[in-house]
Amino acid sequence: MPEAIPEDVLRFIARYIDSAEQLDLLLLLHRDAERAWSPAAAAEAVYSVPASSERRLQALAEQGLAARGAGGAYAYAPRDPGLAETVDALAQAYRSNRAGVITTVLERQTADPVRSFADAFKLKRT
Repeated sequence: MPEAIPEDVLRFIARYIDSAEQLDLLLLLHRDAERAWSPAAAAEAVYSVPASSERRLQALAEQGLAARGAGGAYAYAPRDPGLAETVDALAQAYRSNRAGVITTVLERQTADPVRSFADAFKLKRT
C-alpha cells in the first residue's frame, strides 16, 4: 500500500507545482544537484521540448527553487533550508507513492481547465 503524502508536500505542490513537467524538472534538478542543466538537456531528460522546459525552469528560478547560471543553464538552488527540506520530502513521497504525487499534480492542473488551456499558448518574448 502506498504511503500517504505528507501535508507539507501537498501544500508545496499546491503552491509551486503546476504541471507534471514542472514536477519532473524539479525532481531532475534535485536528483542531480551538482549539475547545471541547459533547457535542451533538461527537456531531453524529461521527454519534453526545450521551449516548454525553459519556461518551467524559469518559473522554478522565480520561485526560489533553482538558479540560472552562465550560458542559461539551471541548477537546483532552493532559496532557504525549509524549501530544501520540503523538496527532499517531495522526492521521498514521489519514490514511495509516485501515482499519488502525479495524481495530486494533475488534479491541480485540471482544477482550472481554462488556465491550463491558456498556458498551452503562452509565447515567450524575444
